[in-house]
Amino acid sequence: MNKRKQCQAHIESTNLRCSKSAIRGTKYCWWHQPKGLVILSLVAGAILSLFVSEIWRYFVPTNEQKEIQHLKSQISVLQQEIQRKPEFQPFINGLAVNEFTDINFPSSLGMRTVKQASIVIHDVNEYKKIGLVIRNIGNRPAEKLMVIVKFPSELSLNMGSAWRPLGFLKRTENGMQPDKTITSYYIESANVIDSGAYFPCDSIVIDANITKPFIVPLGIEVSSLQAEKHRFKLVIKFEPGSEKK
Repeated sequence: MNKRKQCQAHIESTNLRCSKSAIRGTKYCWWHQPKGLVILSLVAGAILSLFVSEIWRYFVPTNEQKEIQHLKSQISVLQQEIQRKPEFQPFINGLAVNEFTDINFPSSLGMRTVKQASIVIHDVNEYKKIGLVIRNIGNRPAEKLMVIVKFPSELSLNMGSAWRPLGFLKRTENGMQPDKTITSYYIESANVIDSGAYFPCDSIVIDANITKPFIVPLGIEVSSLQAEKHRFKLVIKFEPGSEKK
């Protein structure tokens, strides 16, 4: 069996050769190795240890890491669920109302937003019919969908049987009083309105002369579960004209 070589270093205080064995492949023992090599060895060892530790943690995670990863997964699912919600778009007599202007207004519950737009309908009959359809353009089904319409009280209306009257209050000097300036109705869907599906409201007929242009302001509120209330303020202009061929 080969005997390990003696360290080649000399001790200054005794002027004797170091009696320790040299590290294999070098001239010196561990104590007399050049300091740069020692530091390099320590740094390399620390890096290698960290690398091995991270690899081990990746393939063999601790219970705490498993719990953290599970919580992150649940939070991600909840965030995706929150981002999914119904969105609504109104159609009037088959025409999509798209070009809205957002108007903010104060309320007792804070600032609210109403989407305002105008639409022109050419009418050739002795009455003015408003065919209101709501489409769910969101990425989540709309449950318990409710649609509220508001008209000026001076209009003569013939509402379909599915519409139900709805009263509103307004603040006056004498306290809260019924708002007699508007006529309101609501309608509800018995079915869930899937994403991309349509909800046709019952008929709305306005008794009015069509010999001259006629303007009708219409307020619409659409609400459902998991969705903020959508408010639309439309100005519908009926114009007399000949029926399209």
